[in-house]
Amino acid sequence: MLKFNKFNKFNININENQLLLFKRILILPKFIPWKEHLFNFEKINNLLGNCLYTIYFDSTNNWKISSVPIKPSSFESRKKLPLEWCGLNGIELQKICNVNDAEFVHTQGFIAGASSIEGCIKMALKAVEY
Repeated sequence: MLKFNKFNKFNININENQLLLFKRILILPKFIPWKEHLFNFEKINNLLGNCLYTIYFDSTNNWKISSVPIKPSSFESRKKLPLEWCGLNGIELQKICNVNDAEFVHTQGFIAGASSIEGCIKMALKAVEY
């Protein structure tokens, strides 16, 4: 396992394969309107479709994972969260996804939450790899 220095403050061990997967996740310190900015950034940098999930701290003081839509105005996701997680919450979800502080995954798989950023990062990495 490598410990990627930029994320040591999160105390997460990231192996080499996960480091590549991590590049498909956008982390924001709080919720901001991100969709248009992300799509413009991807277009300018020839990365269209690269980012699959965003992680942010929301207005209810919880960490969330949101699937990136296929276009800013769409409800269709580039990649939904794993089907086996959809509609689960609490201990049932924690056992399935193996993340101790996972809280919920929406039945449609476009949003999820955990009580920490570390939990959201772990869930997002697993979802990218899934």
